[in-house]
Amino acid sequence: MAQTRKIEYLYYLLIATLIIPRTAGPGEKMSFLSTRVQDGKLVINFRVSKLLETNRINAIGDELNALADASDAKEIVLDLKHVQAMSSAVLGQLIDFKKHCDAKNIALKLCNVSKEIQEIFKITNLNQVFKIYATREKAIRAF
Repeated sequence: MAQTRKIEYLYYLLIATLIIPRTAGPGEKMSFLSTRVQDGKLVINFRVSKLLETNRINAIGDELNALADASDAKEIVLDLKHVQAMSSAVLGQLIDFKKHCDAKNIALKLCNVSKEIQEIFKITNLNQVFKIYATREKAIRAF
């Protein structure tokens, strides 16, 4: 019986760490993005699925710009695979990030955008501003 309780506890602990976003500790900055280099392109992934809180959105905008500044990459793929919901403020951050990339002569492509978010891009005509691809691989090949 004790073994079953231990397994249940570990299961709930695992679920909690996957669902509940970790908060930053004192003096620690929370990262909402992860990066990797694939075929010479900087790929940026969102680590959160809901982009609704103003503080989080502002932090993401700052983090995106810092990543572009710190990288030598001239081609960036922004992978929205994990993003399920976003507020209109995120659109502003994405536009600002594109302007930042343009100023640094960095090509930017988006990929894995959900159908719901694609619809927002169409309504706001941002699908004319951003180059959007179905998969990361297609975005990388399109450079």
